[in-house]
Amino acid sequence: MKKVTYKKKEYPSYAALARAFNLSSTQTMKRLEMGIPLEAIRNTGTKARPIIYQGKYYPSRKALADVMGLSPSNLNRRLKREIPLENPLRKHVHLKRGVEIQYAGKVYASKTVCAKAYGISLSQLCERLAKGIPLESPNMRGKRGVLAITYEGKTFESKTALAKYLDITLSTLTRRVKRGEINIETISLENAKE
Repeated sequence: MKKVTYKKKEYPSYAALARAFNLSSTQTMKRLEMGIPLEAIRNTGTKARPIIYQGKYYPSRKALADVMGLSPSNLNRRLKREIPLENPLRKHVHLKRGVEIQYAGKVYASKTVCAKAYGISLSQLCERLAKGIPLESPNMRGKRGVLAITYEGKTFESKTALAKYLDITLSTLTRRVKRGEINIETISLENAKE
């Protein structure tokens, strides 16, 4: 039999070590491989399951969450998405009440206040910030960014404006463009101004 030393105490075998901690030999080997202390409470089917994070043992996810200063749900979300637990928590931002936002060197009380200052909707503000489009842009069309439409040498800010000019509905204009009955060109607003 092979003698085993655990925490400076010698046991005649792994089986004896397992009996000393009221564990099976398999559980003992698994815990030793995973670095879980043999003294740790055995899983009894409750939600409290031991976890090892960065080589350190925690008796449960809640214990780890408490040490890291996170809520259990936030901890689970971070573990699932593989976000380091040490990253600082970001403030939850409610779009209407929100927290301060800084844009172009000026601080606004919230995103809503910033959107009103630029004369755009809150959803446009969020979309422009996400896409890196300046808030000062006069027009935003579709997913492609700031565009204009040219038809027979005239520039229109949108298909809707062209449809009104032609005195037809937008759906009729779209259908005629697809059929090739009307030829339009989509250009950036910057090129249209030149």
